[in-house]
Amino acid sequence: LAMLGFIAAIATELISGEGLLHTIGL
Repeated sequence: LAMLGFIAAIATELISGEGLLHTIGL
């Protein structure tokens, strides 16, 4: 479930745009 939540968070960030950078910690 934790991994699914992480993937969902990444997907949401991708939709937001540059959020992916924040997700991976850059």
